[in-house]
Amino acid sequence: MQRRSAEVKEGEKARPAAAKAPTPPKPAKIDLAGIENRIVALPLPAGDYLELVAGKPGTLYFRQAAGGNRFAERTATLSRFVFDTRKTEKLAERVASFDLSADGEKMLLALLPESTSAGRGAGAGPARPTYVIVSRECADQARRRHRCRSPICRCASIPQPEWNQMYHEVWRVERSYFYDPNFHGVNTVEERENGSNHMCSRSLRAAT
Repeated sequence: MQRRSAEVKEGEKARPAAAKAPTPPKPAKIDLAGIENRIVALPLPAGDYLELVAGKPGTLYFRQAAGGNRFAERTATLSRFVFDTRKTEKLAERVASFDLSADGEKMLLALLPESTSAGRGAGAGPARPTYVIVSRECADQARRRHRCRSPICRCASIPQPEWNQMYHEVWRVERSYFYDPNFHGVNTVEERENGSNHMCSRSLRAAT
């Protein structure tokens, strides 16, 4: 009897303990009373700040657009604010966008040319930025080093299947969102097929 009891106890020890249910997270509570007294204002002038990105502990990166009316060319300056010194460091000018690496050591900058209109004819479209990868400490040297050469991307398309897809997409959207469920008595399936046959016989965009 004692031996059987010992075997039962050994068997109970061998069985793994049941997994405990995960503890639900505690609900977050924001104490709004007097919150204006706990907010730390940054000593930055009023302006048009386009991006705010947290970097290494104690640093904040941001782009600030230059002033001007809505018709003027607007450029942005990339800067870094250091909380310990409470000072702003200008890193690069004419920055169209930037991406900071996960470790905060490097960044990818899209830099606009010094003059977006120099040597460009009318209707040339927006200026293409130059992409560079730089250290967070030497972004001011971005225009002279670490350029990323990206080839021009070309995408070939076959017009007829593309137009056919566009045609059926329009019919699908109209069928789903038309205000009259009965389509004013129009046989949409028949009309769609008639138009589809017409689309298949077209070879030029102007002919559609």
